[in-house]
Amino acid sequence: MLVPLAKLIQHPMHLHGHDFLILGRSPALANPFSVSPRRYTDATDRASLKFANPTRRDTTMLPGNGWLVVAFRYVPRAFSVSVCLCAS
Repeated sequence: MLVPLAKLIQHPMHLHGHDFLILGRSPALANPFSVSPRRYTDATDRASLKFANPTRRDTTMLPGNGWLVVAFRYVPRAFSVSVCLCAS
């Protein structure tokens, strides 16, 4: 799942009821206030994704003006998966 963030500052995120694997994220920007959002491009960014032994988390930070790629096993339940961008 690709999660983009078009905000100037990093932001916490978690998936209700799921742990996830962090496959990759956009590189940190030296000055996120002076650039437009850094969009994921499969042709250039796919090589940076880590499919072998990725980090497992239940909460992480989305980079400011960047993207995050996560993977998780979806187990059907009585409720649906929702991404929570926690208030900061």
